[in-house]
Amino acid sequence: MGERRWKVGDLSGATGLTVRTLHHFDEIGLLRPSERSPAGHRLYTADDVRRLYHVLALRQLGLSLADIGGSLAGGGDLTSVVLGQLAQVEG
Repeated sequence: MGERRWKVGDLSGATGLTVRTLHHFDEIGLLRPSERSPAGHRLYTADDVRRLYHVLALRQLGLSLADIGGSLAGGGDLTSVVLGQLAQVEG
């Protein structure tokens, strides 16, 4: 049997985020669903859900969505990103 797929409403319910927030994340390229159904509905894979939880963790640390997108897109060292944010908060 194949890997589980979440529709946007299901992912919204599981995470507590609004459907609108998930649509916004898609629009800005922060979290694009890996697949679309034949009808065009967003379908999220387990890898997408993991990325979403990375986004939410970084958001909780106070990073902007732009900074989160940049750090995840670059595949950079998240430790450096977190330490940089900590320096900003402490400074």
